[in-house]
Amino acid sequence: MRLKRVVAAGGVNMLALVALRACSFLVGLWAADLLGTREFGALQMVRVIFGYAAFLSLGVTQAVMFELPVSLGEGDMDEVRRVRGQLASALVLGLVLTSAACAGLEISGVTLNGVAVRGLWLLIGLVIAVSTWANFSQLMFRSYEQFGRLAAQRFVYAGAFVVAAPLFLWLWGLRGMLAGLAAAYTVQAFFGLALQFDKLAWHWRVSRWWRYVKYGLPIRTNSFLWLLVTSLDLWLVSAYLGPEAAGTYGFAMLLASGFRFAPMILSEMAQPRIAKAFGESGRKIGAIRGHFFTYAAGSAAMFVLPATLVLVLSSSLIDYWLVKFEDAKLPIAILLAGHFVNRSSHMAGNVMIMARKQKQVTIVLAITLALAAMLDVLVLTTIGSLWAVAAATSLCLVAESIAIFVLAVRVTGGSAGQLSWIVRTAVYLLTGSAGLLGITIIDRYFDGPASTAVAVAVAVVLGAPLALCGARHLKRYWEPAQPGDLDRR
Repeated sequence: MRLKRVVAAGGVNMLALVALRACSFLVGLWAADLLGTREFGALQMVRVIFGYAAFLSLGVTQAVMFELPVSLGEGDMDEVRRVRGQLASALVLGLVLTSAACAGLEISGVTLNGVAVRGLWLLIGLVIAVSTWANFSQLMFRSYEQFGRLAAQRFVYAGAFVVAAPLFLWLWGLRGMLAGLAAAYTVQAFFGLALQFDKLAWHWRVSRWWRYVKYGLPIRTNSFLWLLVTSLDLWLVSAYLGPEAAGTYGFAMLLASGFRFAPMILSEMAQPRIAKAFGESGRKIGAIRGHFFTYAAGSAAMFVLPATLVLVLSSSLIDYWLVKFEDAKLPIAILLAGHFVNRSSHMAGNVMIMARKQKQVTIVLAITLALAAMLDVLVLTTIGSLWAVAAATSLCLVAESIAIFVLAVRVTGGSAGQLSWIVRTAVYLLTGSAGLLGITIIDRYFDGPASTAVAVAVAVVLGAPLALCGARHLKRYWEPAQPGDLDRR
């Protein structure tokens, strides 16, 4: 894929993802105002459960995400069709398990954040079912590098969501929000299937399914552990500080994690490109060892602007509209800083997957989860403040990012010659995090319009080295990495 096409496709894809995130963000703000803190906390728990449900695919999706681009790079189109058919068959099995689980939870009367809504779990199961097929189409488009079709599907979802979700939310509250999500995902799924350029051939072999499970289950386990690390604090806040506090903290999580779309765009385009390069090199991990360095710098630079906008706008939104979420201001900034570092090192985890070193990542994530649980309980029982919980979670995210980054360097044959590059990358990331925190600290302790201008100036000054680093490396990101590239960079 030529650089001009990559840039053009990336621009359209960015517009689509920005539109999708903007619609989701605006509807989320209205839901926060309309539902109140308790029910909004339940809504955020539902969003977390959507992530948990992905584990029921047993990792087949994760395996295909890496195997399909590699097979494309090797030019084996028959294998590509078999992989697609096997994934579709495995998704049906996962949906059966999901439906059974949701039906059981509905019958047992399990509540979320103290909110009991009849039919809630059935609606959750419906949303998971239709979103699974929508995501199947997106996975195909990413693997084939059809980013224009991916963008079109996202535009359709954004349009359907912004029409259905607010209307149903206004009519039926929390249940209406889930019904709106189901309607939007249904439209997206049918549109995505209509855009498929190759007829789906169902394929099922137990031996192949088991091979994918053995390869993908550790990857999905790692994703599940990471999700637990980033969501455990919400459940603990609800248990220790009550449903109202959980709603406020859920609002902070929404703003902090919802604006990771900029690094996501680079990640979506980078993953299939790197996987294909891995296949073209005969699956030699050393051939891609420089990619995740450039990804870290580029994604960090792309994160600065949206994160700054979140911090500046969220303060005004809370002051003049969502006053009930006043206590979410500082947690938003702290969580943003943690996600900033974590997402910038995301490609290092993908490198570990391609090197088949998932067990090492699992150990790191398990230790991180245990550390997060201990720190969260400690701060909740001693300090009892939302900002302290956010600080504990962000600290764990930063520690996990550093550990996996170092492991990736070692696995790909890194040596002491790369130490200066690692140090510089860490300095850029920590500098950017300081800029993000500085915005909220200034805005929190100084009043008046001048404080906003000063906060933005602090972010620009501290984020300048980061932006320059990203601009320098992004322009040659799509060139294949050579063994000596890392040393020269």
